[in-house]
Amino acid sequence: MRDAHFDWVIDLQGLARSGMFAWLANGAFTIGVEDPREGASLFYDEPIPRPTPATHAVDWYLQVLQKLDVPLRWDFEWLPGSRRCQRGDSAEMEHPIVPMVWLWFPAPAGGTNNGRSRIIRIW
Repeated sequence: MRDAHFDWVIDLQGLARSGMFAWLANGAFTIGVEDPREGASLFYDEPIPRPTPATHAVDWYLQVLQKLDVPLRWDFEWLPGSRRCQRGDSAEMEHPIVPMVWLWFPAPAGGTNNGRSRIIRIW
């Protein structure tokens, strides 16, 4: 990872571990969201504090982009409207997006599952 010589390393988790990995990436500039409980901002060149406790995470993340002078555009399609995307033919797509959703169920106490948790793919 360090050999990649990244220009920017962006940490939107703000956790101690993600901050450490951002620092270990050895990018030219490291930026991330500042969560005082985690201390990840110690690894950043530029920490972005949450404006208020009520600020939504997306708005906080957008402040990171603004600090990097990344233009924000809202005229985009969330999913392309082509027929092959609608029918899910990812083999024909240049850059397929594969969403996966999993549910985790903790092991029930004294249940018949032998104390094992269960993970189920739902999509």
